[in-house]
Amino acid sequence: MKQSGQSGFTIVELIIVIVIIALLATLTAVLYTGAQKQASDVRIRDAADKFSDAIQLWSAQNSNAKPKGGWGSLTPASAANGCNWLPIC
Repeated sequence: MKQSGQSGFTIVELIIVIVIIALLATLTAVLYTGAQKQASDVRIRDAADKFSDAIQLWSAQNSNAKPKGGWGSLTPASAANGCNWLPIC
């Protein structure tokens, strides 16, 4: 027997599916942006830690050397014994 009605999806069903897909896409975009920000923060912290370790290593290896010029110094690096390319001379 044939049915006289047509088979297919109603407009309400299609709208519900579209809304669900839009919600999932929005949630995914928000989570992805948060993950990118967190990864960027981790890279910055890692670089700062490496820089700090390098300064501590240099300080340990050169415990008797005094840096000339730079931050906290009143003597410019270029005026220290005519040496302007090394932090210590």
